[in-house]
Amino acid sequence: MPGQQSSLSQMAIAPFYRLIRWFAGRLLLLFYREVVHSGHVELPSHRPLLLAANHPNSIMDPIVLTTSMKRPVAFLARAGLFSFAPVGWLLRKFHAIPVMRSQDGGDMTSNKNAFTAAHSQLASGGVVGIFPHGHNVEERRIDDIRSGAARIALGAEAENGWQLNSAIVPVGLNYEDRDRFNSRLLVCWGEPISVADYRERYQENEQDAVAALTESLLEAMRRAAVNLDIVVERKALDSLRKIYAHHLHKALIDEDKTLQDRFFIEGRIGDAIAWMMHADPVAAEDLLLRIDRHLDLMRRIHLKERVFQGGEGSPDQRRKMLRSTWRMIAGLPLTAWGILHNWLPYRATVWFTRFAGEEAIVAVTAFLAGITFFGLWYAMLSLYLYLLTGSITATLIYVLSIPGSGHFAVAYLRWLRFVRCEVLTGIILRRHPSLLEKLRQQRSELIAELDTLREAFVADEGSEITDYLAQRSSPP
Repeated sequence: MPGQQSSLSQMAIAPFYRLIRWFAGRLLLLFYREVVHSGHVELPSHRPLLLAANHPNSIMDPIVLTTSMKRPVAFLARAGLFSFAPVGWLLRKFHAIPVMRSQDGGDMTSNKNAFTAAHSQLASGGVVGIFPHGHNVEERRIDDIRSGAARIALGAEAENGWQLNSAIVPVGLNYEDRDRFNSRLLVCWGEPISVADYRERYQENEQDAVAALTESLLEAMRRAAVNLDIVVERKALDSLRKIYAHHLHKALIDEDKTLQDRFFIEGRIGDAIAWMMHADPVAAEDLLLRIDRHLDLMRRIHLKERVFQGGEGSPDQRRKMLRSTWRMIAGLPLTAWGILHNWLPYRATVWFTRFAGEEAIVAVTAFLAGITFFGLWYAMLSLYLYLLTGSITATLIYVLSIPGSGHFAVAYLRWLRFVRCEVLTGIILRRHPSLLEKLRQQRSELIAELDTLREAFVADEGSEITDYLAQRSSPP
């Protein structure tokens, strides 16, 4: 039977799956400074689930979901990914289901097998992962989704007499900056949607039920992830957030800022920009232009946002430089150790990635190459040291120091660039003290104007802050 075959297959590769998933989880925690989960994180342990998430980051999205679940997840992946042998091999080991897309020019009739495989996974109580957009999407954007998730879920229930008790789980992947190392990630788990609730509608009109479930899923995904209106550009959101987010957080929440707070405020700023663009596009464009000019001047003199946060005035530059000099000297040995032991596998990973073509394949290839080259390199160093010393303890301490020192070296080099900007800023402001005062005045005027616009926006559209604070203070 299909369900039994699927279960036996999972049992056969379980050790390999757990090993790769554990290693991928460690790499994820190295790449992102913080990974936060919120919402309905306690999912049923035996109920068939269909995870439906937005897809802003080609390789990281399935890794994030896979490492977040204790249960194996069978993802639907476009068939083109299976053509590259190493990637295809790993995808099959992870139960990935190939799907042909119309834009790839393949035979769409072959997708019947994909639906059969997904139905089989759900019938055996498994977890299926799907990205309903069918392709990578822009960050902060949840456009209309395809009906595949609803069709799979409803089809599996209908084939099994509506006895599966399956659910679709909307997931919002909110990357602080998907391409930046050491950034943060918020994974929002929406409330599971019971597929059986659409039984009567499905039996009356199959297409109507599929459309209704798809619409419910789209709304739930937009609640789980920051979603910008089509008229709002990402650049506009980033600019206004830099000017206003800190002030808005202090005015609305006035507590320690969490990652959830950051994305809640960012979402409300995006809603307000859309409201402005619809209400008075000329005034909105003028305001955004003045904000961009202000930020451009700050960038040219390497001035950071925190200069204007807190209101304490400029810091003691001499004390700060002494502290930075001490940190620079103290961090050099560990940084050198990290570069010495990680440079070669890093360069090998970069070299091997050139053999992959398109963006999605490049990302997957880089990930696999990194696992392979860093793993082999660490193993060779460990074996050499053990043969040299014969000490398991010394070898273990040595091996554990390598990845941590590499991570420290990356952070140290980034910090050096940051200190350079701080030094340049201090020099410029000492030579032109009136410039800082001009920028302070500009920012105060912009914030006052934004406060006025916020009051008009809340009066017209209402505020979600009361509900958010109630949810924020409620126990998990």
